[in-house]
Amino acid sequence: MKDAITSFVKEYVDKYPAETEWRTPLVGFAEANGEYLSKIRQITDANHAEPRQVIPDAETVIAFFLPFTEELCMGNAKPGAESQAWAVAYEETNNLIKDLSCAIVEFLKKQGWHAALPDPYTNYEEEVLRSRWSHRHMAAAAGLGTFGINQMLITKEGCCGRYGSVVTNLPVEWDKPLQRELCLYKRLGTCLRCASVCPTGALRPDGYDRFLCNEALCRNEELYNQEPHVYKGLVPQDTDLCGKCSSGMPCSLRAPI
Repeated sequence: MKDAITSFVKEYVDKYPAETEWRTPLVGFAEANGEYLSKIRQITDANHAEPRQVIPDAETVIAFFLPFTEELCMGNAKPGAESQAWAVAYEETNNLIKDLSCAIVEFLKKQGWHAALPDPYTNYEEEVLRSRWSHRHMAAAAGLGTFGINQMLITKEGCCGRYGSVVTNLPVEWDKPLQRELCLYKRLGTCLRCASVCPTGALRPDGYDRFLCNEALCRNEELYNQEPHVYKGLVPQDTDLCGKCSSGMPCSLRAPI
């Protein structure tokens, strides 16, 4: 079933109608009740939801990574606000994640398994600037990568892209979280390029200030509200984006070590 699900994801993304293009997706399978996810509230936030809140008989969390192309990544690495293509890709990838996740649920149901989306827990809470479900941490639990200083999950295909996850009662041979750090700073004490390009100084070796990060998003939102034509009608006018810390980095398109 792991191979069938992985093939299904790759074929779905390959055929998805959008202006944006993606590289070949990565798919991982995390143990819903394993050591990593049993500690998810200590790892992330005390209010983070657990897989068994999504479905009571959860066995597996299927996590996927949709890597952006080199052209999109390098285009957004240029100084200034995010690129037009990045804004379009953000919205179209949101749509893809939702559609693909629903398609995985239906695929599993046809095979006789129960599956569901963590939607009730993914609403962004403005007061704390986070949701109660982290797709990136699900991907980490599924062995897809390790976190960099930029708070992105670095995979073998880099960190420039987006994540999604689905909870199911399908039992499989689970993937294990990676033990080897893929961030140059965490592994070797070098790089910190992401911190150097952060528009608000939100990234530091000793922590991450999500409220400073949000300031950069709000600045870009104001800019695009003045020139809504750049969205080509594909992106809501109130979208706030940045992505500089995952664009043009040594870890953007591949694991640097």
